[in-house]
Amino acid sequence: MREPPADLPIATLRKALATDYELDDSDITFLPVGHDAHAWAFRADTRDGASYFLKVRRRITNEAGLVIPHFLHARGVAQVVAPLATKVGTLWATAGDYALVVYPFVSGATGMAAGMSDRQWIEYGATLRAIHEVAPSTAIERLLRRDDFAPVGAAEIRALDEHVASGTFDDPGRSLIAEFWLERRELIGGLVERAEELGRRLAEAAPLLVLCH
Repeated sequence: MREPPADLPIATLRKALATDYELDDSDITFLPVGHDAHAWAFRADTRDGASYFLKVRRRITNEAGLVIPHFLHARGVAQVVAPLATKVGTLWATAGDYALVVYPFVSGATGMAAGMSDRQWIEYGATLRAIHEVAPSTAIERLLRRDDFAPVGAAEIRALDEHVASGTFDDPGRSLIAEFWLERRELIGGLVERAEELGRRLAEAAPLLVLCH
């Protein structure tokens, strides 16, 4: 989001930080970053020199996205940036009509933007292995979605294929795309069928399920 919510004053955020996280007298700055169209980002700097990343949403729609990182960090996977708990132990607070999640502030460029050295790739792989090796608790398991190994979008691809094959397109751009698709129709259909077959094999093999990054 490039603009902060008009109905969420900085004073409301500051009060929530003080009340729920015991972070008093925070200097809060809006950050016009992120790709989540339903969230806003802020930075909070406290008098003791600590910095925090604030994520604001209308509501929490995926509790697992907060609980699992917190669980992993508590189990020793220190590389996971986890939400901080409020003073009563919840992983988000209320700020006006919004939900507020607080993280440690991590300054620096992402690997996507800056690239990664060989050593960083090794550390990244070790972190993923550590995540996979953590056994989720029963409570965590109840929050998790389980992969059925069916390729996402297969039905949509078939519907699009039928539309392209049976239609005529007056628009030059659509006509060009349809021509491109029809030239590769057999390949596209084969890829979908292969993905579905591999998914069925995986499901029948019943692999050990692990936390997925």
